[in-house]
Amino acid sequence: MNAQTAAQLFQQLLEKHNPRCLLPMNKQKEDKKNYAYFTCIINILIEANSQGYTVNYDPRLLTSFTHQGLPVRTLSRRVDGAQRSSRLSG
Repeated sequence: MNAQTAAQLFQQLLEKHNPRCLLPMNKQKEDKKNYAYFTCIINILIEANSQGYTVNYDPRLLTSFTHQGLPVRTLSRRVDGAQRSSRLSG
């Protein structure tokens, strides 16, 4: 995927889902400064399909799985934006 097609997909998802999640910017300057399209696309899709779960988008944290509130397993590598935090009440 090149920057142009990534920008088009990002715009489509932005209009369709109206996300409230973090949409990070890239580290470029001046005319190249824009959204980090790939990360934004992933964040939008995760939020759109979260099924009532809150999501922790901090990629510095390791993904942990719990069962009935007890830790079961923690992955040894980071998973960018892919960890659910907890089930929303209500």
